[in-house]
Amino acid sequence: MTNTLRRRYFRSASAAARAKGVWRSDHTGRISPYDDHAKKYAARYELDWRLLVAMMQEESGFDAAGESEMGAVGLMQLLPSTAAGLGVANPADPEQSIGGGAKYLRKLLDRTDPKLPLSTRVRFALASYNIGIAHVLDAKRLAAKLGWRTDRWIGNVERAILLLEKPEYAAAARYGYCRGSECVDYVRDVEERYRTFLQRVPGAAWMGEEEPDDSGGGAEIRSAAPSRDPQPR
Repeated sequence: MTNTLRRRYFRSASAAARAKGVWRSDHTGRISPYDDHAKKYAARYELDWRLLVAMMQEESGFDAAGESEMGAVGLMQLLPSTAAGLGVANPADPEQSIGGGAKYLRKLLDRTDPKLPLSTRVRFALASYNIGIAHVLDAKRLAAKLGWRTDRWIGNVERAILLLEKPEYAAAARYGYCRGSECVDYVRDVEERYRTFLQRVPGAAWMGEEEPDDSGGGAEIRSAAPSRDPQPR
């Protein structure tokens, strides 16, 4: 698992350069066609609009008509049931989708421990947005059983959520199997896009502080994992 996590967090320099080059031709200070909507709803729900744009690009590639195999719709890829619960009548409408996605992210953030660093809270909220809060809670319970920290995403709960792809761990989880690797990739990719957008549009950063490093490997080690999977308990 160590190598898997390291590959997820330390990709090639060429890949990072491609990510930074996405908006290289844009010298207007805008990072998407939907910045105005993102700013509007970020202000309403006390979010960082650049994070919303990063999520939007990751979710849909800015395709307002996009629909996933699971039936998620629109820029922020809201499931019909989620959209209805958020009061979104038409998730294919760009403004409604962004407003609904922002409201949902705010709800998820509000369910995290306010004493945690904001970067950590955002990572947990992003994971819940992607995979569902029930699976994140399962991962926290598994992390606790394995003696890992439940108040840290990097190197702790992310390790547990990867294990929930394995039948022996999924069978013991309250909500069963989840696509843990997809979730870990999502959190990483949104954060990477967000940090790229911070370079394009500087300002106070939500995810400026790092989680404390518990691995003993130095601040540059983003994820520490055992050399082999622990045995289920």
